[in-house]
Amino acid sequence: MNNEHIEHIIDDVVRDDATEFKPRRIVYKRPKTTLFSIVKWLLNPLKPANPPSNLKQKQFRSSKEWPLNSRYGAKRRAKRIRLRNQLLTIKYSKRIGVTIFGIIIVGMLAFWAKFALVYNLPNYVQVGSLQNVQAYVVYKSWWFGPPSFNLSDYHNIDPDNPELSLILQLDRYRDIITNSNEIIYVFPKNTNNNYN
Repeated sequence: MNNEHIEHIIDDVVRDDATEFKPRRIVYKRPKTTLFSIVKWLLNPLKPANPPSNLKQKQFRSSKEWPLNSRYGAKRRAKRIRLRNQLLTIKYSKRIGVTIFGIIIVGMLAFWAKFALVYNLPNYVQVGSLQNVQAYVVYKSWWFGPPSFNLSDYHNIDPDNPELSLILQLDRYRDIITNSNEIIYVFPKNTNNNYN
């Protein structure tokens, strides 16, 4: 056998193999789509497209993998601890701030709803337990309404019966004067005069 004959045989085999190549859709046949296959696909657990390989190099080393005398590892650990402490401080300071703000808002609403501050008391009101009182906090019999009352704003006072005329001017808010049992807190007058 000469070389030309061998090459001719090889060319024929290659040509036959080339004509025997089947299309990809025939070699890799897709399964038929049926109702059962769709339900099975829906009920199968999710799987990652590329399962993690153990051969991949670790991107981060754990603390145990650092050398014991590694100053670089100790610096990184100290930096992480400082950063964590800063983040925790920010987180808890935000929580404390929001809590304090909420308590202030609730306190203001509660005071506006059921308490009132009465100040600038005239002399004819400072009787009995209200002697030498500059102002007092009273429990209101109504909800919301004005949170403070300046008694010096009421000018049309009858000199013969000033207390009655003040009560008439207060109208539906008269309980702040008449109902002394609802007084919660009293601010006494400052009796400390300048010493000569």
